[in-house]
Amino acid sequence: MVKVTNKLKRLHELTINSMRTYKDKDLYVFACKFLIDFYEYSRKKFMEWSSKDLLKYRKCPICHSDKTFLVLDKSEIDGCKYYKCSCCDFVYMNPLPSEDCYSEIYVTGYGGLDKWWYEKQIKYGYIDESLPESYPVLERLRGRQKAGVFLDYGCGTGRLLAKAEQIYDIYGVDIDDYRIQRARNRLKDFKGERILYLHELDESVFLEKFDIIYSNQTLEHLLEPVAYLQKFYKWLKPGGIVYLSFPASDSFAFSFLKNDNSMSSLGHVSLFSSKSITYALRAAGFEKVEIFHNCIDVTATEFWKKLFNKNFLHRHCFINHKIIVLALYPIMLITTAVMKVLNLMGILKGNYMDVFARKGRNIDSEDKFDESEDAFRKN
Repeated sequence: MVKVTNKLKRLHELTINSMRTYKDKDLYVFACKFLIDFYEYSRKKFMEWSSKDLLKYRKCPICHSDKTFLVLDKSEIDGCKYYKCSCCDFVYMNPLPSEDCYSEIYVTGYGGLDKWWYEKQIKYGYIDESLPESYPVLERLRGRQKAGVFLDYGCGTGRLLAKAEQIYDIYGVDIDDYRIQRARNRLKDFKGERILYLHELDESVFLEKFDIIYSNQTLEHLLEPVAYLQKFYKWLKPGGIVYLSFPASDSFAFSFLKNDNSMSSLGHVSLFSSKSITYALRAAGFEKVEIFHNCIDVTATEFWKKLFNKNFLHRHCFINHKIIVLALYPIMLITTAVMKVLNLMGILKGNYMDVFARKGRNIDSEDKFDESEDAFRKN
C-alpha cells in the first residue's frame, strides 16, 4: 500500500511540475521569448553555415548506410531537417557542418540564450536547485554496482554528483563554462577539482578507470555518438556499466507531434530508437543492453497542449489561462496514468529511454544484472 501511495505521489509531482509555467504569467512570457529567440538563433546559424558552404550531407553515422529518407522538415521553423536510416532506424540531423564547427553552439551556450533561460527558470521556481531526497536512477545503479568510481559525462550544474558522492568516488565532465562553474561551486571540497572541461580531458588517464559512466540527456547532442560510446567502453573497467538517457524517436510523442515535438531542435542531432541504440552499443563493444521507455510528463502534456493550442511552440510554452489549467489538470492526470500503463505493457512507448549496458568481464554477471532491474520494477 505504501509503495502504491508513493507512486501516486510521484505521478502527482510530475504533473504539477509539468504545469508550473501555467501558474506564472512572467515565466510564460519568458518561455515564449526564449523559444522564439532560440528558433531565430537556429535559423541564423544554418544560414551562416550555408553561406560559408559548411553544410554537408552525411551517411548514417551509426551504420554508414546511404539508405535514408527525410522524416522531419523544420527548415522554415528553425532550419533543421532530420533523416531516418532504413537499415538501423537511426534519426539524425542532416545536413550539418563539421563537429568542431558545430560544437561552437555549446561553447557559447546558444549565444547566451541557454544561461538566460536557465536563470529565469530558477528565479520563477520551475527548476529547483536544491538536492532532492533521492535519485531513483542512483538506486538502480547501486543495485548493479554498490561502490566504485563514477563519471557523470555531461554533468551540468552537478546536482546528481552531489548526491552520488555519498555512494561513489565521483568525476564530472561538461562543455559549458556556466554549468561547470556552478558544479565546482556546489562541490567545493577537493572533489570540485574533479569537475573537468571537455577540452581539458587527458583521455589516456581515463582508460579502464570507471565502474559507472552516467550520461543523461547528452547522447542526442553528439554528431558521432558511436565514437563516444567507444570512448565510454574504453574508460570502463571490465564489468563496468554505462547508463544513458535520451529522447526516444520510436515514442508515441515523436510520431504524434511530428514537427512540433520538443525532441527535434538545434542541439538534438542524434535521435535513437530501441533498435538503433542497441546497434550502436553493440558496435561500440557492449555485450549486455537493457532498454526501458519512460512515459514522463512530456508525452501527456504535449499531447493535450497541442490539441488545445494551435500556436503550440514547445512544452515550456503553455496556454496561460487558469480556467484551462483547472480543466486540463484532472484530464492530464488520467492521461499520464493511462500512458504510463500502456508504456509498461509495451503498447505505447514513452518519450524518453533509459539504457543500461555492461562491458564484458571474465566472470558471469548477467544474472545479477537482470535481478537488480526486476527488483526495481517490483518496487
